[in-house]
Formats: sequence, C-alpha cells, structure tokens
Amino acid sequence: MPYRGPYCYRKWQFRRQRLLRIVVMILNPAHLHRLCVHVMKKAPTAVLTGKTELFTQSGIGVPNPKLETDAQKNFSAVRAATVVAQRNLLETIQGIQITSNTTVESGIAQNDTIVTRLEGTLKRSQAIGKPSFLNDGSVSVVVRYFMSDLNALLVSRDPYGASSGSKSQGPDPYGKKSGVYEPKSAGGNSPNKEMPVSSAQGGTYSGLIVDARGLNIKPALSPKVLDGEGNVVYGVERTDRSFNISQGIVGYAKNPESAKNNTRIKGNPLTVKAVKASGNASTDVVVSKEDSENLLSLYESQSFLREGRVIVLVD
Repeated sequence: MPYRGPYCYRKWQFRRQRLLRIVVMILNPAHLHRLCVHVMKKAPTAVLTGKTELFTQSGIGVPNPKLETDAQKNFSAVRAATVVAQRNLLETIQGIQITSNTTVESGIAQNDTIVTRLEGTLKRSQAIGKPSFLNDGSVSVVVRYFMSDLNALLVSRDPYGASSGSKSQGPDPYGKKSGVYEPKSAGGNSPNKEMPVSSAQGGTYSGLIVDARGLNIKPALSPKVLDGEGNVVYGVERTDRSFNISQGIVGYAKNPESAKNNTRIKGNPLTVKAVKASGNASTDVVVSKEDSENLLSLYESQSFLREGRVIVLVD
C-alpha cells in the first residue's frame, strides 16, 4: 500500500487487524482462549477446483492439556484446528486478485464494505468430512469456501474500480460510454449490420472460449476482455448480477476439450484467440478488432455473454 500519511496508514492497519480477527470472532471469542490455548499452524494449501469451484484450506490444532476428559481435549483440538484453517483461508483470500489493479487485501483499504461482506462469507465456510486425529494427539481439519461467496463481493457494479484500467472516452461510432461499449439508440447505425459474424451466420452459441494460452494470464474474480484500444468488450459491467454471484465473471481451464465439455459453455461455444495480456497483474485479455466487433454483435443478438458463459484458456 502506498504511504499516504500517518492517518491513512493507521486506518489501513486498523482495517487489516479487524479482518484478521474475523475468524476468531466466528468461534465464540469469550471462551476461545480457554478451549484453544495451544494452536499449531499449517502452511496454506488452498486449491481452486474447476469442477466444484471452491477453495479448501487445512489447519492443525492440539488439545488443551488443562482440560480433564478426552472428549474435552478432542473438542478443543478440533476447535483450534478449525480456527487455524479459517485463518489460513482468510490469508489466501486476501491475496486473490479481484481486478488487474486490486487484490482483496488492497480492496480492504479502499472499501469498508468488503470487511463486512467477508465476515458473512467466512462464517459460512464449512468443514469437509470428519476431523483427522493424528498419532501425536493433534487434529487436522479441512474447511471449504465456495467461489460464489467471493463472487457475491462483486454484486455491486465495479465496487473496486474494475473498469479503472480501461480506456474512458466520449461518444464514438459504437456509442461506448466510460470505456464500455453500449448499443446505439433506435434509428442509429446499429453495429449488428456491419459485423462479420451474426447469429444467422455463426449459429446460436452456448458460450465463449478465449484462448489466452502463452500470454501468462493470471486468474482474477473480475477480469475483462478488451479491444485493442483498451475499451471493455466483456466484463462485470456487461453481465447479469445473478450470474456473477452464482458462477463468476469467467471460468478458467487449461485444456480445450475440458473447456468445451464444461457445463458453463457446453454445446456450441465460440472460440476467439487473445492477442495479448493487459493490466498491472495481467488478468485482462485483449482480442483483435474483428473479434471484438463479433462479440459486440453477439452481445446484442444472443444471451451467453450477459449470462457470463465465458471460459479463458490459460497455461
């Protein structure tokens, strides 16, 4: 975070400390110190799975030796392990890229709302399976966190300046506004008439595959597809909010066949080739002028883009 004076720095530190206390507050802070005195940390092992779209994190806890019965000791170890797993999960979430310019952690400094939203979503993180009781007496717990909970953070339009990296200009032949293409009003020259690909020519598409292999694209919660001038062709601004929450802006895959068989776009997906990466963190993709015009036409004539049926192929 850039230094902006003592007041701003203290405010940022306060928000960060508050967020780090969220997991502890989840599990009854009044008694937590008595039940979970001894805690062992395990390195974060978060996994994002393309099929189930969830993160998993593990934690290890040891029983409190001051407790009398085995049941109490086991319970204290499970509670301690759960706290560690959720804390590791929080640390992982903080490093997730939201846009090319913003991570969850930096978003905390920009927006108080993210702290409140994370409190609610972390409370819903669930344990996977039963606790594993290890030979040394410690207990291992794995918790899961669904992508839909993170996507819910994007329910408001552009909450972290998602379009701040895109080009903003005045009106142009496509009627774009603030760097986002908008349809022309009735009676104007509709771009649909000039596009090389239309619904009739290309059929009805079930989704879009953006082949960005070889460009070192990094996954993000709210990436964008841009034209060569930096204008947004596809992104959070052009999708339905309900789909944003349920499945995110895009999906990611490494294999073309697995992408085509993904239920998100399965059927007759359109494939376009990205020409370069864009943004500070290389989360956005740039497509050719022809492809951007094709997508603009299809956005008006078909629904798959508004429904977020987009998968990006990465290395």
